[in-house]
Amino acid sequence: MQTVVCTVDGQVDAVHIALLVGHCPSLRARLCGPWVAATSTSSLAIDATRSTWTLVKAYLYHGGRRNLLSNVEENGEELVELLVLANSLLLFDLQHLCLATLQQALTPRDFRELETHLGTLACHDGDCDDVAARVIDTWRHDRRQLLANQWLANVALIAEGGGSQPSNVHTCHRAVVSAASPVLRAHFNSNHTEYSLPFTTKVVDFVLEFMYTETLAELADLPVDMLVDIAQASVALDLAGCMALCERTLVHRVMQSGCDVGLLSVADALGLSHVAAACRLSLLGSLPTDKSVLLSCFAGRIRENTESNPLCFLV
Repeated sequence: MQTVVCTVDGQVDAVHIALLVGHCPSLRARLCGPWVAATSTSSLAIDATRSTWTLVKAYLYHGGRRNLLSNVEENGEELVELLVLANSLLLFDLQHLCLATLQQALTPRDFRELETHLGTLACHDGDCDDVAARVIDTWRHDRRQLLANQWLANVALIAEGGGSQPSNVHTCHRAVVSAASPVLRAHFNSNHTEYSLPFTTKVVDFVLEFMYTETLAELADLPVDMLVDIAQASVALDLAGCMALCERTLVHRVMQSGCDVGLLSVADALGLSHVAAACRLSLLGSLPTDKSVLLSCFAGRIRENTESNPLCFLV
């Protein structure tokens, strides 16, 4: 079962079950708890309007990063409804974000009356921006837990060495990885359940972390070789965001510590233009008289020029 049919305001809407299980503790118990066999269901009734449910779905799928409440900050009733729905689904950080937004929008007296009426308490340890940042952090934590616990996982990425070793098999969720990677989406839409990658288990771990959380927590501490491997895997899976993170980190590393000709060659091969430019600047600045280094710096440009104009060096 890939999706759950949710009835919202009299209309039917399908949501990927992995996301409900990953972020909603109450639905996790209902959909994959120890008693799920006896109560298994493919439908849920959601007591909310379509617009409020759309906001909750934005949180489930995107972590609220796309200005989750920007369109409802002036609509107190919709914010209250979102607050109630978040509470019923045990999405407490989303509830705190609603409360923080309402606290800024209402007078102190009106807000206290609202708290009393709903039986809720405001989050007093930060403004809306602080609470919004914690919402995203919680969303990423939930995604990491979803991956680690493999709740209802249904596909696998196979690392270098094949599936004969359990450590090479990375069980994951089709809904998550297919949304992140066009390559995996095309593959798993053809009814395949495994995809092999010519990269180490560690590299696949990092790629999965990005696909689930849209970030790489340990990126700044990784060695250059690992960053290059992750960038190569990102190119193979068409993960533009992950490749951009790796490229930005590599540029900073080159500017701080320098590089060798090998990194320049890899950057050119992978199309990491910013890394290649940083490498050329670093190499030209540190070894300006070494002819082999100079040749390596300009080799890519020479090839480009000769391909477009084979006679350019004869004039």
